[in-house]
Amino acid sequence: MTELESLKAASSLQELAVVLGYSASNLAYILYKGPPGGRYSSFDIPKRSGGVRVIYAPDERLKALQKKLAETLEACNAEIINRRGVPDGFFARLRTRPIHHYQRLATQETSICANPRP
Repeated sequence: MTELESLKAASSLQELAVVLGYSASNLAYILYKGPPGGRYSSFDIPKRSGGVRVIYAPDERLKALQKKLAETLEACNAEIINRRGVPDGFFARLRTRPIHHYQRLATQETSICANPRP
């Protein structure tokens, strides 16, 4: 059974744990138990403009679970693309499409202040 089929067939915590390579009890502990408020730690990062940005970072167990889930979903996405097939020249057409002004701002790694509207 492929990873995509396994994920689609998972209808319980136990089955999802098998797909992700965890034991059911370990997965349940990471998701539901543990110390209250202990799944994330917070810290502050100063902003350039003053003020502070609060960052919430997952603990190591939750972070590992999130990474495994992301890898599983990426594999499923690749499987879907491989099954459907990608038309010849598809990615080349994507590169030649015009880029919207706001997308250009995001890809130039500049501030929106550097590109004001006329």
